[in-house]
Amino acid sequence: MIYTLAITLCLASAPEQCTHYQQPFTAHAVLPTYAYVEAQEYVAKWMEQHPGMTLKAWRMRPGEAA
Repeated sequence: MIYTLAITLCLASAPEQCTHYQQPFTAHAVLPTYAYVEAQEYVAKWMEQHPGMTLKAWRMRPGEAA
């Protein structure tokens, strides 16, 4: 199933400067619960690769593609 992973990130040095990202996300899981777990792992990995950013919010919208 295809989802849209929506992430709101802010600069760690300037928390008022935020950016909204939308990423098509194809879950390998059949159940929505597993898709959300996969998304959490994806967001955590992305945050490790971008230490200057702070995660403000994230969510998945099922059935959409960005």
